[in-house]
Amino acid sequence: MAAVGVLLAAAVGAALIADMGRWDPALLVVLFALVVGADLIEIEFKRISLSGSFLGLVVAMALLGPVPAAVLGFSGTLLWTLRYRPRLWGALVNLANFATFPLAGGLVMHVVADALDVRPDQLGYAVVVVAGFSVAHAMITAITLF
Repeated sequence: MAAVGVLLAAAVGAALIADMGRWDPALLVVLFALVVGADLIEIEFKRISLSGSFLGLVVAMALLGPVPAAVLGFSGTLLWTLRYRPRLWGALVNLANFATFPLAGGLVMHVVADALDVRPDQLGYAVVVVAGFSVAHAMITAITLF
């Protein structure tokens, strides 16, 4: 199964860049509540579940970094999986997806922020967020649809 390979690659990637970003416990709790809460009010469209958790994960990518965002994505999806009990294949794809796109999007944000020499409290950081959002959105769409 490709999803298992993607999930393992995300775990290895996260381990390699584990020191990138910041682990702010208060912000992690708030964003975790946002991500999980958004999953609770999801809608279904043509057999695809849609929720607002993506936006919470983009905020996590921007403020915490790639690894904390990936941990939030994985743990939120794990709770969703335990609640809704999808088929094994679907659960693995979702877990791989929500562990991978925050990691990649957060990494892009980190690289772009360094290249532009901007911080989250500066207006130019909007470019960073758009870059990470775009990569994350492209990945989640590609993994979900293909």
